[in-house]
Amino acid sequence: LMATITTMFFLISYGIVNFATFAQKIAGSPQFRPRFKFYNAWLSLFGALLCLVTMFAVAPIFALVACILCCGLFIWIYLLNIETDWGDISQAIMYHQVRKYLLRLDVRKETIKYWRPNILYLCSNPTQDINLIEVFNNLKKGGVYILGHIVY
Repeated sequence: LMATITTMFFLISYGIVNFATFAQKIAGSPQFRPRFKFYNAWLSLFGALLCLVTMFAVAPIFALVACILCCGLFIWIYLLNIETDWGDISQAIMYHQVRKYLLRLDVRKETIKYWRPNILYLCSNPTQDINLIEVFNNLKKGGVYILGHIVY
């Protein structure tokens, strides 16, 4: 019994480490630089899946309980909403995806059908021009709207 429980939690920890290295590599995080000469992100994903399959092959009931406990722990930590100095992987993945799709945009393929206005409004006092700011905000319709406050 004790050996099965220990095996489950070792396998789940190895699986999470493998999945974390896969996610870091896919997200293109600059701080992730593995020193292992033959590192491959897909091998890390395969290792994570292999740990999961091995858990259910050894003892399905204990594997299910370990997965439920791990998910419960993850949800509990997420709901605590602890402020940290380091970012999470979701920020890196979103940054990577946005950058990838922005680089795919080609100015030569722009059509009138998908045009969006880009508005730059410079004002000396934004609190006095609130109605004009609202009009510009309604005009943009998915375009870029930059409000510049001029201080002099």
